[in-house]
Amino acid sequence: MFTLLDENLLSKKLKQPFINAGHSVSNVYDMGWQGLKDRKILDLAEAHPFVMSLIYIRKIRKERREHMTILGSCHCGKTTFRIDGDIPAKLTRCTCSLCSKRGALWAYYQPSQFQLTTPATDDAIYRWNTKLVAHHFCPECGCATFSDSPAFERDGSWDKSTRRIGVNARLFDNFDAAAASVEVIDGKNLW
Repeated sequence: MFTLLDENLLSKKLKQPFINAGHSVSNVYDMGWQGLKDRKILDLAEAHPFVMSLIYIRKIRKERREHMTILGSCHCGKTTFRIDGDIPAKLTRCTCSLCSKRGALWAYYQPSQFQLTTPATDDAIYRWNTKLVAHHFCPECGCATFSDSPAFERDGSWDKSTRRIGVNARLFDNFDAAAASVEVIDGKNLW
């Protein structure tokens, strides 16, 4: 069985289970299609004798629907949330004293995209230093869930009104945050 895997969806190490199952597995690099437009890759894949194609094409998905829905929860499941948006290409690891101890990898969204789907009583908040950031966590299992903060720029400045929600991507359902690309911000020296 011929199978095409888009390298943006599955890493090369994930090809092995398909190979072990008897598939002949290729990705866009194997086919020499890297750098081509999404529509062209899809046309080429449809013209090839692939029995199965697993291809993630952001533009085409957005034509069908504005955003995907991300669901997530803490360890015990008491605190749950939903996000109307995509998982960012890069997650953020902050080096401030709190984030360093929490170990979260942050994905950022507009407040209108985030919804806590459990009662507010199933949520606890910790504030420190300037008290401008509300760090939410589950009062039962202690997982850091999200932070409601000023939309700080990379230099630490803020327009005094815009806010953003940083969600702990390690809590997203069916997503391995440890395998994602990560950008480090110097929170230790910025705030």
